[in-house]
Amino acid sequence: MDHVFPRSSQWATRPRLSYSSGPLYYPCPKTLPFALNASMGAYVGITIGTDMSNLPSASDIVSILKAQHIKHVRLFDTDHQLLNALANTRIEVMVGVPNDQLLSIGQSRTVAADWINKNVAAFVPATNITYIAVGNEVLSSIPNASLVLVPAMKFLQSALVAANLNFQVKVSSPQSMDVMPKSFPPFTATFNSTWNSVMYEYLQFLKNTGSSFMLNAQPYYGYTKGHGIFPIDYALFRAFNPNNQIVDPNTNFYYTNMFDAMVDAAYYSMEALKFSGIPVIVTATGWPWLGGSNEPDATVDNALAYNSNLIRHVLNGSGTPSRPNIPVNTYIHELFNEDLRPGPISEKNWGVSFPNGTTVYSLTFEHLSDPSADSAGLVGLFCIANSSADINELKKGLDWACGAGSANCSAIQPGQPCYESDNLVAVASYAYNDYYHRTQANGGTCNFNNTAMITTTDPSHGSCIFAGSSGSNNTSGGAAFAPTKTRNAWMKKEDLRLSKLYGRDIGAMMGSNLKGAAESGEEAMSSSASLPSSGGGVPPWPSKTSVTSSGKRIPEEMLELSANSAADCSASPQGDNLYQCIYPPSLALK
Repeated sequence: MDHVFPRSSQWATRPRLSYSSGPLYYPCPKTLPFALNASMGAYVGITIGTDMSNLPSASDIVSILKAQHIKHVRLFDTDHQLLNALANTRIEVMVGVPNDQLLSIGQSRTVAADWINKNVAAFVPATNITYIAVGNEVLSSIPNASLVLVPAMKFLQSALVAANLNFQVKVSSPQSMDVMPKSFPPFTATFNSTWNSVMYEYLQFLKNTGSSFMLNAQPYYGYTKGHGIFPIDYALFRAFNPNNQIVDPNTNFYYTNMFDAMVDAAYYSMEALKFSGIPVIVTATGWPWLGGSNEPDATVDNALAYNSNLIRHVLNGSGTPSRPNIPVNTYIHELFNEDLRPGPISEKNWGVSFPNGTTVYSLTFEHLSDPSADSAGLVGLFCIANSSADINELKKGLDWACGAGSANCSAIQPGQPCYESDNLVAVASYAYNDYYHRTQANGGTCNFNNTAMITTTDPSHGSCIFAGSSGSNNTSGGAAFAPTKTRNAWMKKEDLRLSKLYGRDIGAMMGSNLKGAAESGEEAMSSSASLPSSGGGVPPWPSKTSVTSSGKRIPEEMLELSANSAADCSASPQGDNLYQCIYPPSLALK
C-alpha cells in the first residue's frame, strides 16, 4: 500500500511492535534514567493527532489531559502553542520530527542544531520533553529516506549534547511491524535483511545513547486482517478457551495476547543482530470505536476492552513472556478522533475523547483492579443505562435484558439490595450490566438501542454489587455466560412485579419470545429484542497519523499460512505452522 506524507506536520503511518532481548541494564551513567524506569514500573500515555476540523485550543487540550490524569503524551510535531501550554504541568512529552523534515535534518548538522534550539531547548525545563521521535515508520513507509535516518538522529543527538540536554531527552525513531517480514512465531522473527545495515546503525545508536526501540503495534489490524486465524479475545487481552492456547514451540512461551507477541518479535529481531538490553517502547497502539458496515470489529465495547485491558496489562509491570518484569511503556492512539483523515470510517475514530472534553467511553490511565477473579475478564468495566435516554426506550431495554437477554434480575426485585422503585436508570443499569457480563465474551454488547454506555466507574452501592466490581466475587452468578438455574422459577414469580413497577407485561413478552425461539430454533424477539448491537471496523488508509502499514505484514503472513495445506494439529506445530493451530496446552512441549 502506498504511503503519503502528512498534509501538515504529522506522519505517514501508525506504529508497530518491537522486542528487546536482554536485561534492562546499561553500563554507562547516561542510561540511568532507563534503569530507574524498570524499577519504577511502566506508564501508559496517549498520542495527540491534529488532523481534525475542530481542534481544541492548546489550553483546553492540557485541561483534558489533566482531567484524565494523563501524564505522558506523544506529539506528531512540535506545535509551539501546545508545548507552551504543557509547561509546568510535569506531563512528559515526546515530540516528533515529521517525515517531510527528515531529509534536511539528515543532511545538515546546522539544520539539526537549529531544530533542537527552536523546538526543544526553547521549552525545557518548563516543558518536560523527554523523547524525540525522528520520523515515523521511515524504513517501511519511505524507504528511499532510510539512508538519512540514522544521520538525522546522530545530528540531533549532537545538538542535544551541545545544549547539555542529552541526559533528559532521548532520540529514537518509531518502526512498524513491516520491518519484521516474519514476525510469527516471535522467537524466529528477524528484521528485513534489506535494511540490515541501517538497522544495525540504528540499534547501535540506541545502545550507545541509552535510548529505546520505538514500535507501533496494532493488534486491531492483526486480528481484522487475520481472517479468523486468531480469536478476537486474543487481540483484546481477554481470556479465551483454555483448550486453545497460542504457544511458541521454540520457547514454550504461552502468549495470552497479540500485543505481547508483537513486542517479543521485536526483542528477538534485535537479538538476531546481537543486540540486547535495548528496551521497547510502544509508541502507538489502540482500537477504533466506530466503523462502517464492513467494519464490525470497530465498536465501543471492543475499544474499551482493548484499551482498558492494555492499561491494566502494561501497568502491572509483568512485561512479556520473553522479558518478564521489563516494563513496556506504551502510548494509546489517540486522544481525539481525526475526522479529516482519508479512508474508511474506522480510520477517523480512534479517539478516546471528543473536542469538548467529554469521553467517547470511560477510561482510566491509572492502575485498574486485577481481572483474574472475574470469569468474563471484565472486572472494572460496567455497562450502565444512559441517564439522558428516553424512558420508554429504557423500559424496552430493561424488559429485553430481563427477558430474552437472560440477565439475572433477581437483585432488582422489591426487597432486594438493588431495588429502587423511583429510579429506572439504576434498575436498568443493573440489568444491562448483568447481561453484558454474561454475554460479552460471546459477542454481547452494551448498546440497547443507544440507551447504554460503558464506564469504568463502579456503580455498586451499599450491598448492591454490580457484576465486574472488584468486590463482586462473580456476584452475577456462577453461570457467567448462561441463565442461572433458578431462572425459569424467577420468571414465573417475579414477572408481575416488574410489570407493575415499569408498566410493561414482560412476562407475556418473555413467554412469547421463548416460545418463538423454541419453535424456530433461534431467538424470536420483539422489536426491542435486537437491542444490543455492534458497530464496525477494518484496515485503515495512509494519513499523517495513520497506522496502515502497521497491520500490513500480519495479514500477508496470515494469507500465506492459510494458503498452505491444513496443519496437522495432532503434532507440535513448528515455525510458520504455529498459527495454523490454536495450540492446545495438552500438546505443548514440556
